[in-house]
Amino acid sequence: MAQKTKKNSSCNCSLNIPALAISLAITLGVFLFSIAMLSSFLGKGGVIIQTLSSFYPGYSTTFFGSLIGAFWGVITGLIFGSILGYFYNYLLQKNSY
Repeated sequence: MAQKTKKNSSCNCSLNIPALAISLAITLGVFLFSIAMLSSFLGKGGVIIQTLSSFYPGYSTTFFGSLIGAFWGVITGLIFGSILGYFYNYLLQKNSY
């Protein structure tokens, strides 16, 4: 027979904001670099790169443009990861009893 476990209300479920920001930065940087390189090698997806280049100046399907896109991805990931982690922790503290 399975035992019932008590709900632990003192759970430390907050996010580590720097870890979230860095992991999101690396993921977005690698993603932007990868899609630019794949677009360059396969010759498809140029519309996506053009659309993203309106948000990230210098982003293109060249190797140097891919590095610029990776840089912008890291910056964007750091900013949004920090905001997301802070907002999550704020709501977690506000809703805790």
